[in-house]
Amino acid sequence: MTKRLLLIGWDAADWKTIDRLVDQGDMPVMKGLMERGTRGNVTTLHPVLSPMLWTSIATGKRPFKHGIHGFAEPDPKGGARAISNLGRTTKAVWNILNQQGLRSNVVGWWPSHPVERIHGVMVSDMFQKAPKLDQGPGQPWPMKPETVWPERLAETLAEYRMRPEEMGADVLEPFIPKLQEIDLEKDKRPIGVAKILAETASIQAAADWVMDNEPWDFMAVYHDAIDHFGHGFMKYHHPRQDWVPERDFELYSNIIDMGYRFHDLMLGQTLSKIDLNQTTVVICSDHGFHPDHLRPRAIPKEPAGPAAEHREHGVFLIAGPGIKRDALVHGATLLDVTPTILTVFGLLVGEDMDGEPLTDCFEQPPDLQWVESWDAIDGDDGRHPPDKQMPGGDDAETMQQLVDLGYIERPDVDKSQAQRQTQRELDYNLAESLMDAGRFAHAIDILERLWTDWPMEHRFGVRLAYCAQMLGQTGFQRQIVEALLQRRRQESEAARAELKAFHAVLKQRKAERGEADTDEAALEQAAANEAEAERVRQSLETPEAPDAEKPPLMSVKEREQYLNLRSKAQFSPYFMHYLLGNVLFDEGQYDEALRVLAKAEQASPKSVRLLTLIGRVYLEMQRPADAEASFGKVIGFDPLHPDAHLGLTRVALARGQFQRAAQLALKTVGLRYHFPWAHHYLGVALEGLKRYGQAAQAFEVAVSQNPNLLTAHRRLEHLYSHVLGRSPHHRAKAEEHTRAIAEIGRRMEQHRARRAAGVAKVDGGADVKPIALDDPNAPRPEDPVMQQALCDIVVVSGLPRAGTSMMMQMLNAGGIAPLTDGERAADGDNPKGYYEYEPAKRLMTDRTWLPAADGKAVKVIAQLLPYLPPKPHRFKVIFMERDLDEVAASQATMLANLDKPGARLPEDKLKQTYAAQIAGLKRLLGQHGSVTTLWLDHAEVLAAPAKMARRVALFLGDVGGPARNQRLDERGMAAVVDPSLHRQRLARG
Repeated sequence: MTKRLLLIGWDAADWKTIDRLVDQGDMPVMKGLMERGTRGNVTTLHPVLSPMLWTSIATGKRPFKHGIHGFAEPDPKGGARAISNLGRTTKAVWNILNQQGLRSNVVGWWPSHPVERIHGVMVSDMFQKAPKLDQGPGQPWPMKPETVWPERLAETLAEYRMRPEEMGADVLEPFIPKLQEIDLEKDKRPIGVAKILAETASIQAAADWVMDNEPWDFMAVYHDAIDHFGHGFMKYHHPRQDWVPERDFELYSNIIDMGYRFHDLMLGQTLSKIDLNQTTVVICSDHGFHPDHLRPRAIPKEPAGPAAEHREHGVFLIAGPGIKRDALVHGATLLDVTPTILTVFGLLVGEDMDGEPLTDCFEQPPDLQWVESWDAIDGDDGRHPPDKQMPGGDDAETMQQLVDLGYIERPDVDKSQAQRQTQRELDYNLAESLMDAGRFAHAIDILERLWTDWPMEHRFGVRLAYCAQMLGQTGFQRQIVEALLQRRRQESEAARAELKAFHAVLKQRKAERGEADTDEAALEQAAANEAEAERVRQSLETPEAPDAEKPPLMSVKEREQYLNLRSKAQFSPYFMHYLLGNVLFDEGQYDEALRVLAKAEQASPKSVRLLTLIGRVYLEMQRPADAEASFGKVIGFDPLHPDAHLGLTRVALARGQFQRAAQLALKTVGLRYHFPWAHHYLGVALEGLKRYGQAAQAFEVAVSQNPNLLTAHRRLEHLYSHVLGRSPHHRAKAEEHTRAIAEIGRRMEQHRARRAAGVAKVDGGADVKPIALDDPNAPRPEDPVMQQALCDIVVVSGLPRAGTSMMMQMLNAGGIAPLTDGERAADGDNPKGYYEYEPAKRLMTDRTWLPAADGKAVKVIAQLLPYLPPKPHRFKVIFMERDLDEVAASQATMLANLDKPGARLPEDKLKQTYAAQIAGLKRLLGQHGSVTTLWLDHAEVLAAPAKMARRVALFLGDVGGPARNQRLDERGMAAVVDPSLHRQRLARG
């Protein structure tokens, strides 16, 4: 039994990049660890979405067993929120270890918020999320509740967080050598690099401190930087793609390699804290990232579209006592990580886990022991109670990051609709997970419901057709495909009509500019070029370069809508012919299928999915040479494509080349171990070589991975009945497979007879909307004309109970109208009213109300001041300061009057927090270009109201009233101050 195990997660790490850098001498720490241990590819799951995958790594179970199904989840309070661990329905490895009395320290795992109260330390994935830089540097950064366990460490670890603005040129230049040549006002990409590095450094610093100061048996640290670098900058990586501008390539081509070197440095720091002779180290990723010609040029326009950049194989490396040195392991999946960790600790492995221990990694075969399910074993596992709720705290920043990365759509402003859309994506991901496990009968009902509710989400229909195909429901499959194609035709026709109308608008705009008339084709091409340039600009995250001589025809918003319409207008022949070819193939019309698929190949000659299907058609037509050529094309594009290698295995079997078929099948299994058909055809090859015992083992693996694989059951029935002997054991095994065959037959008949509700007729053009036109001549916020129309807003702020309502009364009396809705009535605590405006409380997420505050005064609580936008408004902030003892006492009294519990913090801790927030605000507001601030002491206003009214009037100058430049009524302002309301003067000390 090992003394310790360290698990390091590198999201999206890929051997293709690591091996090259190791060979160059750029990752020496990783090289040394590889020489000490066993490595291999780790196959991912589908859908390739990180929160789902990292939970599978931590549990050894597929998503439909562990309950985490996406990036966001419905918020019971309304709307959507970033995914939490509250939906996880099974024990993670640290919960299992907890029951065994072992201490676990878990830092940054995704998702791990809110923290679980395990024996050890947990730092959640919210720990490192810094405030956005566009809100201004140095703003307050309070720790979200339940980010650190135990709570005694929260204050200490908070000091180890890094802000993006702390990443200076000395840190960034190794990643961006030409940093000094970049105008950071126009090109924000270096700020993105700073953010990734700051978050990664925060996790590393927290992990370092925990390793140094807290005992542990199991340590898990998760880093997402390689994945973020990949999505942001892999497009600029060597070799340069023809669509990437040379200048962008010069600036950002070094980031990917430097990101891996940075991880090697962190790995060295971590390993320096442990004894490798006493500690097992595991490094893994959840998937890879295409670093070569397989990089996609375009990202699918759908939620989680960036997952298209991921590669099926990630990394797995294990080193330590009892582990083979400089060895390879084949066929690993990310589901095998937790079973292997449990084996290293000498613990039982759950039979309900979908992975298995990687026993080939051990010098001596471990003595495996199994338990039906760890979930059925009682004990202190540290998990959340069933009724656990999300702690307070806004996670709008986290949601925005997921939107910015493209993993989720921007949540609908309608909270109920946002909840519905979020649940839709969770259901879709669940269906994808079920399909990945071969559970098509479970997935088809989900997909049919989704497609009924969202008939123009074509991805739902495509996946539904695939489910019908796999269940042998060929008639239903044809219905789906025909409906899909009809809807797409209608959508395409409607979009083309809207584009034609918009082209007429563009023609009119050109005429107004006095530009020469152009025919419709030339105009359409010019618009398409402009919109495509916008798509590429946004994809590359490059700044817009204004052209004074030839300004654009469309606004940015119009270009985005134009691209969307154009996408709908282009009815892809590949899409049509591929779907029809699939149906014809399943109907046994091979000649017709081949004819249709040949048209699809003309439209998309490098589609590996299409070429694989064509190869399968050739196999059914008994044309192995043509099949081999088609599979060979796939391997030419992607040498590690498992489906193509399986196709070549079948070609060898068709030719009677059993030895070659066995070799190819073994290679396929090595590329993707959870591939039932690969194990099946390995069994067929071994049977041809008369290695019947090994053949039976291969078939058994096939049916264990897919219990519905009828042909493998039939071969096993034959082997056990007629080839391997007539022992009682063999007879029992034969009968087992005979029963399985009968049961599968019954289920298949049920599936074939399944009567769908019928595919509803839908007008595919109904959802096509015209482009919402912008006035291209309208002044922009930065234009001089626009600057004259900027809002001047007076903001009254301070801590709750610091005198903000009194100042609002003074301004009202002085002639500045308050922006208030009267929602909160006056009461005993504020007898003259609160002067609050409900929309102002949503400043963090909603700024649409700000123009209504032009020339008025609005109350904004201190904690929301960091969210004042830098433009186009100008703010004059009057900040009311008050003795913190008085503030705390006044708040306590008010809460008692309201019969509310208030904060759980003790009063001294509350005052300390307030003091830190105010200090941070003074730094922030002093650097905010659109804000000037007057700091007023509450006690001074009460003691000298006339003097303070004069200070306010001088500060505000000509702001106020319906007519600008009117003088404020200072006497009226002073008169409203009522010292009798100051009831919380406390005699202290």
